[in-house]
Amino acid sequence: MKSTIFQLAFLSSFLLSSVVSGVPLLRRQDGSSTETPESEAIERNGPLPKGTKSIFNMGLNTTSYPDSVQAALDGTSALAATRDATPEEVEELTFYSALSANVYCPAVIGGKWLCPNCDKTKHLEIVETFNTLVYDMNGIVVRDDNKKSIIVVFRGSVSLNNWVADLTAILVNYPSVPLARVHSGFLNSWEDCKSTVTKTVKSELQAHPDYKLVITGHSLGGAVAVLSALDFYSDGIKDLELFTQGQPRVGNRQLAQHIIDTGITFKRAVHARDLVPHVPDSLVGFEHAGEEYWQSSDISKRVQVCPNGLETKDCSNSIAPFTSMVDHTK
Repeated sequence: MKSTIFQLAFLSSFLLSSVVSGVPLLRRQDGSSTETPESEAIERNGPLPKGTKSIFNMGLNTTSYPDSVQAALDGTSALAATRDATPEEVEELTFYSALSANVYCPAVIGGKWLCPNCDKTKHLEIVETFNTLVYDMNGIVVRDDNKKSIIVVFRGSVSLNNWVADLTAILVNYPSVPLARVHSGFLNSWEDCKSTVTKTVKSELQAHPDYKLVITGHSLGGAVAVLSALDFYSDGIKDLELFTQGQPRVGNRQLAQHIIDTGITFKRAVHARDLVPHVPDSLVGFEHAGEEYWQSSDISKRVQVCPNGLETKDCSNSIAPFTSMVDHTK
């Protein structure tokens, strides 16, 4: 379903590979060991075949891989700390994934539920849509009166402006959190739409004080969702949930730990061998937070769950470096 929608996202990543291929890996910017959550898998699975296109040493579109990667996908090599998602969790993740996919449709950004998955979300009231000029951040704010939720949905990468944000993978200081650093392109993208989104959300929550705030987004939209959740939390909104799909890393370990320390419910969905959650590189200081929900197989639909906290060597990291951009578009 999403393959047509995400053709431009694929081109974005191809451009990214041409920019960063051959760039030497640097020591982690936080000064810690070069050991990363993916190191064990890379040693176990071996290097990419010679000539494989890659981004930060992760495969752009690997179609063949060793048995150890298949074992990880099958779940036979999972650690004891992992578990299977419950049917209720899968239903919840499926709903927010559909909602994030829907905002790629121009009609939805125009305020109408006209898209392939809109039957799943048409019961939601579209309160506001937004489309910025500088970074072309698009999305919607909707209200779910059945579940008493205000939901912010950020669109992922489609335009050249979005690619500029994706490519600005420079760690800069994150305000008010000592030693925390954030991807400057993602921070700029959030700042570009922050005023409109914040005004709408606060107005809706004032009108519906018993409603919770939910924030979601795919790819770039997921990264911006994380930063928006942190700002809303800092503004005093504590009844808050965060769902991302195919989200890239947003900042360094200190920022990831700050996200965990807030106690925000954060469910981070990853599909099979999706490349994007493996970039920017953890070797240069980037690290995930959140509870990872890894749909490791399209056949069994199994979803493995890695516990909340800093990213681990299990779940999607277990297949490194045999990643694929194709799995980002499904």
